[in-house]
Amino acid sequence: MQLVNDLFLKKNQNQLFVLILLVLYIILDIQTPGQLAKLIDNVYGNIVVILGAFYLLSCCNPIVGVIGLFAAYELIQRSSQRTGTSAIQRYLPSQMKKDGHFSAFNQFPVTLEEEVVANMAPLVVSEGPSHVNFKANDEETHGASTV
Repeated sequence: MQLVNDLFLKKNQNQLFVLILLVLYIILDIQTPGQLAKLIDNVYGNIVVILGAFYLLSCCNPIVGVIGLFAAYELIQRSSQRTGTSAIQRYLPSQMKKDGHFSAFNQFPVTLEEEVVANMAPLVVSEGPSHVNFKANDEETHGASTV
């Protein structure tokens, strides 16, 4: 009860004003503007919002700090909804799920052609005498560029 009474003191009117703004933001479901949502909906923006909420928690009345944490969470959620990041994470499959589907589609039996090719003898022997040395003979290229 002492925390609530401290909040209504004349010296803490600014904290009371911030508390009212945060509560209104949470209750009234105010949408985040598009440009601001783009700034917040990334790692650095999330860090700045969370640090701001922890700053409120450390320097202001604990009631304002806790409401500030809830408002920061709502701000991050509403920003991700505004930019579409939350829908992407919720409805698009992950790469592991895609890979699982693709590997299931690529499982088929060995065909007759693959068996015949695997059983064929090699046509060319790549091993040759090691003592043979040769030097390329550059001839007229008739205007072609050199390699």
